[in-house]
Amino acid sequence: MIRTVLATLLLVFGCLTLQAQQSLTLHAKGTFFEDSVSGYEGWSNSNGGNFTKANYRYYNGVSYITMKPEQDMSVTFTCEAAVKKGTLDVVFLAGETPAEQLSFDANATKTAVIMLKKGETYKVMFIGKETKGAYKCSWVATPI
Repeated sequence: MIRTVLATLLLVFGCLTLQAQQSLTLHAKGTFFEDSVSGYEGWSNSNGGNFTKANYRYYNGVSYITMKPEQDMSVTFTCEAAVKKGTLDVVFLAGETPAEQLSFDANATKTAVIMLKKGETYKVMFIGKETKGAYKCSWVATPI
């Protein structure tokens, strides 16, 4: 009897914890471009609920997505880059202040953990410097 009650409590607690983790809302918008698209050849991109990615033959410019959380959260970003030439920088901005930067000049996967505050707008910028290749940046949010 006690085992059944304890098992039931653990199951209910586990479901509530999972539901709380799934209810985090992080609104991401984009992809936006800071300058003319003349620096983007063979550009193809797509975005989902927890990722943004692009492929390009030539990329010399700045693109970005914006994010606005509905509550304070910690976000772990995992960025994969295939850099065949040039460089790619991924810069995380809190307002106009850089919070973190990941730099790629070869194929690599890097992570960054950023604390986001409710209601503030953040940018994730992708800065291509005469580069060829692709990137994918995905994220997982956890409450703080």
